[in-house]
Amino acid sequence: MDLLEAIMEELQLVQFVIKEAFWFLLCGGLTFGAILVDLSTGVSRARALKEKIYSGGLRKSFIKLRDYLSIFYFGVIVDIALNLVWKYMPIGLIATCISASAIELISVVENLKLKKSAAAKMPEMISKIVEVKDAEGAAKVIRELQNMSNKSGKKWKKVL
Repeated sequence: MDLLEAIMEELQLVQFVIKEAFWFLLCGGLTFGAILVDLSTGVSRARALKEKIYSGGLRKSFIKLRDYLSIFYFGVIVDIALNLVWKYMPIGLIATCISASAIELISVVENLKLKKSAAAKMPEMISKIVEVKDAEGAAKVIRELQNMSNKSGKKWKKVL
């Protein structure tokens, strides 16, 4: 029994399990939130396009959650392996959470594009804002935003 206790103390198994459970719940919750956002935009898109909303489509959200959780288990395996040879870092869980969230983000943007929402242009506009190097480029991006806003029927105060 002393050998087992020594191994558990050396590997800090109790602390590992507590930390890993925290990260698993956090990453699982964030991914579940991303799935709910995707579900919401999917239903909104279907309503905007006057498509039928059926239970098979809604069931896909729970199937995705199950699939993501099974991938998270592999993240836990990676974390266990890293804990054995190095110090604790939840790299496996964080990587799987980021990957799942990125997939859901792509799906949300696709839903918004199909719905013809102005929000679908956000990734493109953010990349343009990041690429701005001078005041002239900033003014050009602001004009594009104003034009986009005017097309959607909302008026901006004159910035330029």
